[in-house]
Amino acid sequence: MFKVDAVEGDVDRFVMARRLLGRNLYRAACYLTDGLLIDTGIPLLCGKIEKALSGKPLSAIVNTHAHEDHMGANAVLQKGRRVPIFAHEKALPVLSDPGKLSLLPYQKLFFGEPAPSTGKPIGASIRTERHTFKVIRTPGHSSDHVALFEESRGWLFSGDAFIGGNDRVFREGYDILEMTKTLRKLSSLGAGVMFTGMGNVVRNPARQIDRKVSYFEETSHRIGKLHREGMAPPEIARRLFPGDFTVRLVTLGDFTAVKLVQSFLRASGEL
Repeated sequence: MFKVDAVEGDVDRFVMARRLLGRNLYRAACYLTDGLLIDTGIPLLCGKIEKALSGKPLSAIVNTHAHEDHMGANAVLQKGRRVPIFAHEKALPVLSDPGKLSLLPYQKLFFGEPAPSTGKPIGASIRTERHTFKVIRTPGHSSDHVALFEESRGWLFSGDAFIGGNDRVFREGYDILEMTKTLRKLSSLGAGVMFTGMGNVVRNPARQIDRKVSYFEETSHRIGKLHREGMAPPEIARRLFPGDFTVRLVTLGDFTAVKLVQSFLRASGEL
């Protein structure tokens, strides 16, 4: 699946996903505005991304973080369009050597393996001809994550700092304390529109962001209570988040409910 549309003013959205057995799996999105491309999608569809950008002005790329579904067309666009790529300094070694991601089979199947690209450290802001984007540190989903905020337009490009719904599984490296701090920071911006890394465009996003924070707080309380009553993380996971067998199987244990429970317990100092 690959779709391009104009979603807000001069913002174009590129939404993509691999299809398997008639289903779209793990959507990813990138956005183009005033010559700035925010993320570059999944490697397996880099040819479609390049084609969709043909004829459109492209002056720079920002990677919100160095995960395979956000840097997929870096190399082909850098080679073909000779544009600079900006990312957090922690992301730069991964951009130049994507093998550091140590991708699992499901990631290679759903997204593919990125080719190496050359990035530059992102500064405090990114300027285009018509816009100025404040660069906001947003760790939690990954330690190298940044978001972009165009204050005069109220535009927030959040990458994967906000993922909708109530999480029932985590992967290693997710930091619930940092996630919560990041969400509170994003809520305080007063953004009018949030463009997420999965392609959802959220109007007046503070309410949804605050709801996510409340879910994390309630989840922390429930997990902590059961743990203090003597339940181990696997037991808590089965009690509160049953039904993660399929995602555990497909991701070879990369995403599990137990990892979610452990992350909350570490954050509270109980593990």
